[in-house]
Amino acid sequence: LPKVGLRRSHKLVGQIFNQDSSGSARLIYTRKMPYSADFYSKGRGVSLKNELDFNEMHRYLIDNNMDYYVIYKNDEERIPDTIDSMITKVHDFGKYSLFREI
Repeated sequence: LPKVGLRRSHKLVGQIFNQDSSGSARLIYTRKMPYSADFYSKGRGVSLKNELDFNEMHRYLIDNNMDYYVIYKNDEERIPDTIDSMITKVHDFGKYSLFREI
């Protein structure tokens, strides 16, 4: 059971996000945010209104916050080049990866 809990929990994502980010940064999920992510991001986690809405993601990228993004690995190939050039991978977590703005 402990291994199942670790795979489903977003505790490690939250820890890295909280260590790396400023107080104004958001942890943005391109798909539905898991419940644990809100807790581990200290309430700074959000989901895109529409899953994989790269126009909405682009709006986050061009604002004045240095945000982080959780993108599921099977979605990474769908990222448009314009967005891909604005983010860098921080860490892999099984089925998803954590990116931050450049």
